Amino acid sequence: MDDEKRRHITVTATTPTQLDLQPGQRLALRYVVTQRLRSDGSGVLYLVTEQATGEEVDVHVLHLRGR
Repeated sequence: MDDEKRRHITVTATTPTQLDLQPGQRLALRYVVTQRLRSDGSGVLYLVTEQATGEEVDVHVLHLRGR
C-alpha cells in the first residue's frame, strides 16, 4: 500500500527496547513489525501489520520522556 494511504499511529515508548524492534517482533500484542522505516529526533517509524486485519500501518514510536 502507498505510504500516504496507510494509517498512522503514534505511541510513546515504555521501554528502550521498543526503539529497536526487529522484523517479526510484536508491538502491543496487536501488531507485528515488518520493517524499520526510519528514525529521527523524536523516535522511530516502523511498518507493522495488524494481526486481526492484515492491514499495514505506520507506527511512530516516540522516545521515552524524562528518563
